[in-house]
Amino acid sequence: KQKLFGIGSLTIKKHLFEINQKLHQIFVEAVTFYGKSEDKFELKFKYITPRNLIFYKRVLEVLKTYANDWDFEFIFEKRGRDNFWKQYLSLIQKLFKVKKGQHIILADYLNKPNKEPQAFEEFLKMESVVGAHQLESQGSLLLQASDILLGAISFVKNNGGDEFKKEAALAVKEIFEEKNRAGVDSIYAAPKLIITENSTLSSPGEWIKVSGLKIGDRIATYDGYEKIVSI
Repeated sequence: KQKLFGIGSLTIKKHLFEINQKLHQIFVEAVTFYGKSEDKFELKFKYITPRNLIFYKRVLEVLKTYANDWDFEFIFEKRGRDNFWKQYLSLIQKLFKVKKGQHIILADYLNKPNKEPQAFEEFLKMESVVGAHQLESQGSLLLQASDILLGAISFVKNNGGDEFKKEAALAVKEIFEEKNRAGVDSIYAAPKLIITENSTLSSPGEWIKVSGLKIGDRIATYDGYEKIVSI
């Protein structure tokens, strides 16, 4: 089975300081609990264990409390034959080229291969991007929160079996379901843009605005691809 490669975009619309402060408090407590230094510790979905699950649940409780104040969008593609860097930049570009407003991209740090001509800073040429920076995820609680959300979605899409990761993934799903019931844009509702099921790197599929969707179309949701039965 061909592996999927995905990226997610966590956009904080309001209460950025409060959200980051509460996440930082959880992070510090986790660092103290494990006796680690802050620059060598991070909360990532793949690191979930029975012993540390409680900290991930607390992160998700913060996101649930402020559910109306953030949006999350994502793209998954099958891993292409091109190198990782090229596909990484391609997915970020697809995600941001249709966003409204102006955004600063803070992305997890990834080394650029010396032979690759395209630099990360080229995103500054996009109308929706006014700043683009790479950070080590250990230094950003919001990057770690984004990883947890994206990791949960990937876990479900790949039918993961770990019971503790499943518990976290179900908590993430509940958050998106609640956002959907509240009428907030979320991945569980039709996202602002979707990528078709047959998407690959060489054939990236068709990007469709929500207003262009019709009954019978198949769209990406938290649980996989589903057919629209009514609008």
